[in-house]
Amino acid sequence: MLREYEWKFLVQLVSRLYCCGDYGALCATLFQQLRTLVPFELGVCFRTRREGGRVLLSNPVSSRPGQDLSWFLEGDYPRWTEFIMAPNSSIFQQSDMVPPDLWESSRVYQEIWAPQDIYWGLFLSAVRQDEPQALLGLFRSRGQGDFGRRDAYVLEILREPLENCLYQFEREGGRSAQDLRLRASGFGLTPREAEVAALVGLGMDTGPICEALHIAPSTLNKHLANIFAKTQVNSRAQLRTILTLPRAAPRPERKPPPI
Repeated sequence: MLREYEWKFLVQLVSRLYCCGDYGALCATLFQQLRTLVPFELGVCFRTRREGGRVLLSNPVSSRPGQDLSWFLEGDYPRWTEFIMAPNSSIFQQSDMVPPDLWESSRVYQEIWAPQDIYWGLFLSAVRQDEPQALLGLFRSRGQGDFGRRDAYVLEILREPLENCLYQFEREGGRSAQDLRLRASGFGLTPREAEVAALVGLGMDTGPICEALHIAPSTLNKHLANIFAKTQVNSRAQLRTILTLPRAAPRPERKPPPI
């Protein structure tokens, strides 16, 4: 379904996602890079949560800088709710939910979508451990044609990395790979070792790290052995802990008493 160069591009995109430091950077990277594989006219992303049995959308980000997305936040999208309230992540299309004839006559389309020149939609509802995380929406005008199985397949490949990144932002308060690399370098690591340590600090496993850095598992193990020796830890979990612990506040400089 995907060509070899498209797989290589996806691997690089996943690596970039894991290096994003916060939700805004994650959305910007997705919108900028994803067009190569899944052409779209408009991309939007929202953080999602449940409150009082209802789904709430917040923190809207658009692929069009400065665009007002209040028309999304103020709209009523009952069919979206069914997917966001599901216990697991899901990928769905607008055309799967509503037949075209009913869609064109709906209030939502006539009042909100049509004025934005939007007709087709492809969505990824990210849910981790039954907790909503985000809703990613890609949109096309009517003339561009509907999204297909290949487009949905690309989102399915990106689903788990997105879940992991969003979870990491919540757990670490948005700590970035760059922050972790800088902290790792303070232990006397080489630039490559600091890069490996940062990806371990982000919670990445052997496979994704090797793909992101284009190295073999045996090479990764050699780097980890050196990293463990320099940081005086015995496991990835311990390494992750020392890289992500809050920094101690610097002690004030003690000045000699006046003579």
